[in-house]
Amino acid sequence: MNETGNRDNQGEELQKLLDEVDGGREQNDQEEKQRNESDKETEREVDILNLPPRKDVHGNRNKRTKFKISHASGRFIAVIFVLILILGISFYLWGDELIDTINQI
Repeated sequence: MNETGNRDNQGEELQKLLDEVDGGREQNDQEEKQRNESDKETEREVDILNLPPRKDVHGNRNKRTKFKISHASGRFIAVIFVLILILGISFYLWGDELIDTINQI
C-alpha cells in the first residue's frame, strides 16, 4: 500500500504544480492582452484625408547630385585624355626641335 500511496501523492503534487503553472500562464496572457489594448489606445490615429501632399513631405530632402557618364561619353573623355597625354610627352621629348623649326619658318 505504501507504493500506491506514494504514487497518489506524487500525482496530486504534480497536478498541483501543473495547476499553478497553468494559472501563471493565464495571468500572463491576461496581462499581455491588457498591454496590447493599452498600446492600441496610445497609438496615433492617422486621418488619411488630411495628409499633406507628397511633394511637401519629400521635397525638402537634401539629395546629392549624381553625375552619370554614358559609355559613349566615357570613351570620348578617355580618348581626349590619351591624346593630351601623347601631346604632352611628345612636346617634352621634341619640344625644343619643334620650336626651332617653327622659328626658322
